[in-house]
Amino acid sequence: MKISVIIPVYNGEKYVAECLDGMMRQTHKDLELIVVNDGSTDCSLEIAKQYPGVRIISFEENRGLSAARNAGIDAATGAYIHFMDVDDMINEEFYERLTESAEATGSDIACCGMIHEPKPHRTTLFDEQRVLTEPREKFPTARNTIPTTSRNIRMVIMFATGMLTRFFAKTLRITPSLLSYRGHDTHQGQHDRKKYHTHNK
Repeated sequence: MKISVIIPVYNGEKYVAECLDGMMRQTHKDLELIVVNDGSTDCSLEIAKQYPGVRIISFEENRGLSAARNAGIDAATGAYIHFMDVDDMINEEFYERLTESAEATGSDIACCGMIHEPKPHRTTLFDEQRVLTEPREKFPTARNTIPTTSRNIRMVIMFATGMLTRFFAKTLRITPSLLSYRGHDTHQGQHDRKKYHTHNK
């Protein structure tokens, strides 16, 4: 089962090699790695090019996280999609466990616990494996309607409190905490938020 891993990068030269090395060590081998270079001015692009088999999409100028992810989605050919932040870390069995569990339960989306390194109190851990089908279970403030997806893909994400989980009819939470969020300054999402706050003061 192919998984498309979309990795937006903006000036993340300190983390690109570590991220891609981690992908090469994954026990699930059918990975389509898509690095979206979002107008980096450092050596991020040159480092990514050193990895054979990695697909690269490169923007001339910084267009932001949403544009980078959308470009990755357009290029993806996998049955599952995962958005990977270049400065985060995942367990070597991350994709194997999520995919096997999702397939075994027929779930549309799979998610696991997250260890939040800079703010430990925000760490999310699950006590048991569980399939969620009601919007109120997946996101307490969600409305009772669940929009359908426009493409025949399923998404593997990191934690079950994210907005995306309420868009899928059958969400699986698995117990291993496989992702570590490190939240460095070069995180693309943080960069976008800084630009937004600067432009909207």
